[in-house]
Amino acid sequence: MKAKVDGYFLLLDGSEKQVAKTLREAGLEGSEVCFPMLPDFGRTRRTVWWASAARLFNSFKAKGHGNKVFYWGPRRFVRLFLRETCRWDGGTPVLWFHWERVGEDRVLRFYGALGVCLPGSVAREMGNLATHLGNRFFAEVLGEAVAEAGRNLVLLGKPWPEPREEFAVLKGTQKMTLAVIAKDEEEFLAGCLEQALPFVDAIVVVDTSSQDRT
Repeated sequence: MKAKVDGYFLLLDGSEKQVAKTLREAGLEGSEVCFPMLPDFGRTRRTVWWASAARLFNSFKAKGHGNKVFYWGPRRFVRLFLRETCRWDGGTPVLWFHWERVGEDRVLRFYGALGVCLPGSVAREMGNLATHLGNRFFAEVLGEAVAEAGRNLVLLGKPWPEPREEFAVLKGTQKMTLAVIAKDEEEFLAGCLEQALPFVDAIVVVDTSSQDRT
């Protein structure tokens, strides 16, 4: 990147060793690499939640006074993110997206990634991201936070499909509806529903008297 930056990479898979070479090649060998996954049921099946990413993002942007680069997604898209943002000069806040549907085990899986390039001045002035929303709200929430700091957000890459677009994708010959009963699950509900979007045709949520922002 043209600008000198502090890098923070939140990976959903792989290992720190696997991504270290990629970061060195991009001149980001001093970056922090985290694996914010909760819960962790083993090496092969891990679920990641938005709350973890939002908390880490809020803590990262408060560190130091330099420009910040933030990546949130699988290891497979790290090189693409670095390539498509390599000309960033540190002057304008940038949000980068990418996603793909990949056939695995006879199932069409959704893989998505998000990246942010923030000038140091904007990172210091913007407020914290909410922990009760999901990845698909990220552009809206980040845009509002950047606007409060008096700046406009530039969008790059391939924006994620909205939920209504996901529901419109044909899943199979039979319609499938996911029914969820929830109470006080503000940090987990959005993540659960996002995981289900690529596989169902509709979602019904019954809130049983939540006291939080569920």
